[in-house]
Amino acid sequence: MRPGEYIAERSQRLQPENRTMLDRGLQRLSPKPTRKELHRLRLLIKSLRYQQEIAVEMQWGNPRSAQALKRLQTVLGKYTDRAQFVSLAKELNLSCQNKIKKDRRLSRKRARRAVLKLKSAQAHPLLPIRRSLTSV
Repeated sequence: MRPGEYIAERSQRLQPENRTMLDRGLQRLSPKPTRKELHRLRLLIKSLRYQQEIAVEMQWGNPRSAQALKRLQTVLGKYTDRAQFVSLAKELNLSCQNKIKKDRRLSRKRARRAVLKLKSAQAHPLLPIRRSLTSV
């Protein structure tokens, strides 16, 4: 079996599992997702994004899905970073703590909104395959 065929076959087998993992991750979120919940979801999104990017490189993935996952991962990552900055600013007793806290609150709001929007759609098209894998 050629490497391209193996990757195509493996991706096809993982596709339903990936959808299930994303659905479960979204269903487990509380109405106001916590930092830990959002971080766990970000890690899952990161893995799914990399799989989609490989699929796009192999010419059978959906570029729009990869971009959507990348945007969501970025939004979640910015919130995670801001939460870490708050802790560091407090530890270092920085004068800009209030500004950092304000940025964190805004990032948290954006992250929650993005995730809850995806959750409410529930029929999210983030993981479709653009064309048949058998054509690889």
